[in-house]
Amino acid sequence: MAAVAVESIDAIGRFSGELRGALERLLDLSAAARLEWDRACEEAAGRVERARARLRDCEEQLSSARAVLASCRSQVTKEGEAPDCSSEEGEVEEAQRAVHRAESAVEEAVHQQGRIIDAGQEIERQAALVAAWVAGAGPQSQAALARAVDQLRGYVAAAPPAGRAAVGASAGAGARATSAAGAPVPKWFSWPAMAATAVVSPAQILQRFRVSPDELREITRHLCTNDARFREEIERRRSDYRAAAGKADRDAVYVQATKQCAGLWAEKFVEYALAPLAEKVRLQRYVGDPARAGRKGTVTDVVLEGLLRPVIFGRGAGAGVLANGTLAIEIKAGRKDYLFSELKHMQAQVAGHRGESASLCLLSRDLKDLSRARQRELRSGLRGSGSRVFAFLPRKEVIDQLCWEQICAGQDPL
Repeated sequence: MAAVAVESIDAIGRFSGELRGALERLLDLSAAARLEWDRACEEAAGRVERARARLRDCEEQLSSARAVLASCRSQVTKEGEAPDCSSEEGEVEEAQRAVHRAESAVEEAVHQQGRIIDAGQEIERQAALVAAWVAGAGPQSQAALARAVDQLRGYVAAAPPAGRAAVGASAGAGARATSAAGAPVPKWFSWPAMAATAVVSPAQILQRFRVSPDELREITRHLCTNDARFREEIERRRSDYRAAAGKADRDAVYVQATKQCAGLWAEKFVEYALAPLAEKVRLQRYVGDPARAGRKGTVTDVVLEGLLRPVIFGRGAGAGVLANGTLAIEIKAGRKDYLFSELKHMQAQVAGHRGESASLCLLSRDLKDLSRARQRELRSGLRGSGSRVFAFLPRKEVIDQLCWEQICAGQDPL
């Protein structure tokens, strides 16, 4: 019976491995096609907009040429003859030809955009076929696994008591090791929904960063207990708080805490939120050229290396990473004016992301308080530097309060 169970387990293991490899290849191709289509759509939309802008310029030039021609024709020479406006007429004719060429360019750009959109529908159809295949293969794999497990249970039930005890001891060892570590880890730190999906979607990413106030407090308490770097920073501010002689000193402690602790909290939040996506997470990675002595380099806040599956953060080019890729992230938490003032600094920082599969700037939701024009300027500026912007982090005042609660340690704050 044992041999039968082992053979069954080996068979399901081989089947699962082959299935997983096939799925990964199919899903990588599907995700790559979608990303390429998003990029093509964005480029096509840009061509249409540029063509229309050119058409508007040509129409303005034609209007101006017609105005000049009308002014010429309204004049009369000293001899009472009509003026020679042939030059102005030539300008109008040339402007009309330019308008016709611009109109043709717009029509061609719109036509090409339509063809790309049609191609996207075929990509979606192929993606649906992949999803349907996965849906059919999944139950087949689960059924085979269930049969293997049933056979193994039958073997264990038929085994002598000593053998059953050994099996039980082996199965329980991991659970005991986990519980012996102390307080339970907040559920947020695990991400079972991500482990069960083949391609991480924008909706899943957004849900990952939508955390309730109670969960945020649990996360912060866990960081204070289990993350050495964050714990050291909080302890340093607690020491300053205890040494404060009065309200003015505590105000100074609060100011420093909102600068130092809040930034570190944001970095840790992103680190632990996205760590399940990658084989390795690197923090504060320095990027510089050792040959250029005395020149400052850049520091990348978080780098995810070896993505375990394709991840799509949003729409458009640069918002997705394929499996095995590398993602570099710049993190900023602050109120709206601060975020906008950091545009040039962020552009310098993301220059250090070149060579990675993708670059993101993850900001606090205070970004939404900027005017639409300023939001576009900030997003466009960073997109031009090769990075995409997402406002995934809690507001700055929320982060400040989370850190301050831990610093005060139950005492009356200010």
